[in-house]
Amino acid sequence: MYIAWMRSEDELNILKDAWLAEQREERERIRAERLNKTLKQRVEAGVALSKLEVSETGTAAGGRTLVWVELKSAEFRASPGTPVLLWWDEPKPETSLNAILARRRGQELGLVLDDFPPERLLGGEFNLDLEAPQTTYQRGVWAIKAFAEAKNSSDTGRLREALFLGEGIETSRPKTLEFLDEKLNESQRNAVQHALFTEPVAYIHGPPGTGKTRTLVEVIRQALGADQRILVAAASNAAVDHISRQLLAASVPVLRLGHPARVMPDLEQHTLDSRLAALPDYAMAKAWMDQANAIRRKISNRSDRGTMRGDERRELYRQARELTQDAKRHLANLEDAIVSTARVVSCTASSADSNILRNQDFDLVVIDEGSQIPDPIALIAARRGARLVIAGDPCQLAPTVHSTGSVGKRLASTFLERFQDQAYLLDTQYRMNALIMNYPSDAMYAGRLIAHPSVANHTIWDLDVEPDAWLKSPLMYLDTAGKGWEEHVTDEDPSTSNPQQAERTVAEARRLLELGLKPEDLAIISPYYAQVRLIRALIPEVDVDTVDAFQGQEREAIIVDLVRSNYESRIGFLSDVRRMNVAMTRARRFLLVIGDSATIANHGFYEEFLEYVENYGALESAWSD
Repeated sequence: MYIAWMRSEDELNILKDAWLAEQREERERIRAERLNKTLKQRVEAGVALSKLEVSETGTAAGGRTLVWVELKSAEFRASPGTPVLLWWDEPKPETSLNAILARRRGQELGLVLDDFPPERLLGGEFNLDLEAPQTTYQRGVWAIKAFAEAKNSSDTGRLREALFLGEGIETSRPKTLEFLDEKLNESQRNAVQHALFTEPVAYIHGPPGTGKTRTLVEVIRQALGADQRILVAAASNAAVDHISRQLLAASVPVLRLGHPARVMPDLEQHTLDSRLAALPDYAMAKAWMDQANAIRRKISNRSDRGTMRGDERRELYRQARELTQDAKRHLANLEDAIVSTARVVSCTASSADSNILRNQDFDLVVIDEGSQIPDPIALIAARRGARLVIAGDPCQLAPTVHSTGSVGKRLASTFLERFQDQAYLLDTQYRMNALIMNYPSDAMYAGRLIAHPSVANHTIWDLDVEPDAWLKSPLMYLDTAGKGWEEHVTDEDPSTSNPQQAERTVAEARRLLELGLKPEDLAIISPYYAQVRLIRALIPEVDVDTVDAFQGQEREAIIVDLVRSNYESRIGFLSDVRRMNVAMTRARRFLLVIGDSATIANHGFYEEFLEYVENYGALESAWSD
């Protein structure tokens, strides 16, 4: 056992070094972008905003401040929950304000601040840049350290050996379960039993449309019925919100932790901040905070006019500080009481080490979308429990990693990917027409996926879309080879675009709309953001996004624009076939892929895909009309 511990310790040391290198890489990337690009260039690249003005202020849960600004750039790419820097003269932390992006409201963007905003923010223009999430990195380091130092006999020690060495995993004889969700299929039921009776870690492999979230909800309901306490975590706030909604729909009470700016409005009533606000004792703490803020504003106003003596200022600051400390102590006690009695808690994996959870233990930790979570972040959530269930799909996109080489390769490899052979596969999908499903099934899932009869033969023509001689099949490939529609990369934007192919993509989208397909049932996705930008400008009524941003979503009809067209057969990160797997599996009834076969066919995955489409007579040339 000592030798095994040393092996896992070595693995943890390698992981720690890679994590710290990734932190340095991201910090340097953001710093270099600010140094090497003007503010105007950063705005055009969608990573900054300039000349913002506060149009409205309000309160956010937890005594925070919500400010609204007019969103002048349609290209701003940051998602809710992203940390940002608000600045005036230079984007330096010491002279700037930290904030969190909240939700969008039409052409406005909400920003949440922990404290009352200074007069300078409310009374003039300011700029915004993205900021590196340093807290997440620090929590990852702490989690790695906790696993490295854990005794072999502890829950964390047993998880360490299972997660890093695959040792000590045992499945007991399943008891007869009375399934609460009677509509679960056989593979889902077997996966539930596998998750409940395998210790200390169980893996569930959920390909697209196979009901992974539904399966996890049953696991959680069964564990709750066995008087267990459960922590539910995921890679992103969107994923946490999704599974939280499904739990609430199944009458499972969930306490949603997280910054209010990161939680969708329909779940706010289930957040810790909202539960706090509903308590009678909360009003007292809020009154103290309001008094402290009023004193600070008084100090600021009178100091600006030069009418406040130094001793008076110090006394008022003392009063404000005491009021704030009393309020925070009172709120901390209330928070602890709420969290300690919650049976099911949900949060992002990186938030599982927040102060409110540091002294909380759980019988079971369930991690959804586990194939998108780097190991250090997964460990943050894993150390909170005695048992662990990780669900996801290692055949879809890996975690976003900025580093390259051995560091990037290590962090892009997840527990679920490395122990995929121990994962229970959900084999019945409820999304795709069988013709759309078959190639991804063969190429990525060893041909094991089954199309449920309810979707196997459904098409867009069932949606009152008019028949068209050109649309021959639920799956089609439009070949642009020989058209001379070459890709472009500019100095200002390293992303790749193909303007002429974008025009043809939009023409095909309009063909579908003219035949009666509703805009909300159609989406266009592309691997490259530069192409997304072009297409969005040409057809604003249809959702257009990158493949990475579209993971987890679906539409009745999908058009995939592959972009790449060059004489050297360079396909860039299309060589990561997991990205193409995501693109191919978003469509329910109709999938059209547009690309240059001469560029992509030298890669085995695309060569076989083209053969598959051609065998069904669904490969058309862009020269044909």
